[in-house]
Parts: sequence; C-alpha cells; structure tokens
Amino acid sequence: MMITFSLDETQAKKKLKELMSGVKDFSAPLEKAGEDLMDVFGNRVFEEQGRPTGEPWRELSAGTLMARQKRTGYYKQTPIRTGKILIWTGRLMKGFRKQVEKMKLTINNEVPYFKYHQAAKGRPPQRRMLFLNQSIIQSVMKRLVEHLEKIIK
Repeated sequence: MMITFSLDETQAKKKLKELMSGVKDFSAPLEKAGEDLMDVFGNRVFEEQGRPTGEPWRELSAGTLMARQKRTGYYKQTPIRTGKILIWTGRLMKGFRKQVEKMKLTINNEVPYFKYHQAAKGRPPQRRMLFLNQSIIQSVMKRLVEHLEKIIK
C-alpha cells in the first residue's frame, strides 16, 4: 500500500504568503473587537450600572442627588436620561475612543472626570467602566480566531 501527496507549489506559496501577511497585521480583527468593546464600555456598563465589571457602582451621594433635583452646578445641563448613576449629559458614555494598530487595540476615555470614577488616588475605583475579565478576553479572542480561520481557508 502506498499513499502519495503532491503539492501545487504555486498554490502553496500563495497560501503561505497570505498566511504570513495575515499574522503580521491584526488590525482588521482588532477593529471588530474594538467595536464590540466600545459597546460594552460605552453602553452596557452604563445601562447595567457597572454590573458587567463585576462591581456594581455605588449609589450617588446625597449631595449629588440634591444637585440633580435642584439642577445646580453640572446638573444645570439638560439630561439625556435621569435615574441612572453616571448618565446625565451622556458625555462620559460618548467619551470612549479606540485606537487600532497592526498588533494593538487601545480604548480610553479622555473626558476629564473619567479618571475620578475609574480609580481615585489612593483608593479603589468606585464606578469602574474599563475592565478586563474573562468575558472581555473571550470577545477579543473570538475576533482573532475568526481572522485566523479566514486566512487559513
């Protein structure tokens, strides 16, 4: 009994070239993963009041509730929603930005007061919005695997 394999050298070289190119630039799957994560960080976390982070947000202080009720300070601005902890103008929710490079995805929020909710100096965050857990890792891995499967075919 004999088994013989033969390769079409032209096709094999073409496929290897596609594969090499595909593993040098992950910007396409990272772009898709970034869109997925922007939805999580900029929508789900706010709608579910921090629950997706594993740490539900602490309630608003009495002073903040009073300022909202009297529409003073920051709360003079017209709200897009009421009844949610960190949703008033929507600025914080809409402040997330993603940057995609060949091998890197960065998501940040440059709204000045974001840093006070994410992590306060010398104490743990009280209203975390950006986080990394198994669900986030799986979301990114799904997009990377889709990319690899596409270039292998």
